[in-house]
Amino acid sequence: MRLRPVLAAILCAGCANYHSSHVLVGPIQPPVDPSSVRIFLHPPANYEEIALVKADSRGSFRWSSQGTTDLALERLKNQAAQLGANGLLNLSLGELGAASPTLGTGVAYGWGGPPAGYGLGTSVGVPAPFKSATALAIRMRGN
Repeated sequence: MRLRPVLAAILCAGCANYHSSHVLVGPIQPPVDPSSVRIFLHPPANYEEIALVKADSRGSFRWSSQGTTDLALERLKNQAAQLGANGLLNLSLGELGAASPTLGTGVAYGWGGPPAGYGLGTSVGVPAPFKSATALAIRMRGN
């Protein structure tokens, strides 16, 4: 079937529709494991600045506020880890806003044998707001 590859491409394109960026403020380091990236409320004793990093939860299928926040943080940590950062400082979380709620209706008529059929459908979509996260990516010295 030709429809399956097209549908898969559309779904993948929607998943990849998020924004992740950085602005370097120091030298890039060798990449680290994203699970080792820590969030600091106060600056650690000895660190160097690597970049200002930003990510969001657009393109996700998570519907709760916590789920979209977790995803934005996960993507932020991935971005920082790619630059060799093992810490995030001055974390800021925000909302990007949601797409407008949608309402759809449809009418169908079926034939092909007795009896013919009619159908009516309605759908309502209420998307959750997307989250954004920004921070200063740092590398603690001595780690």
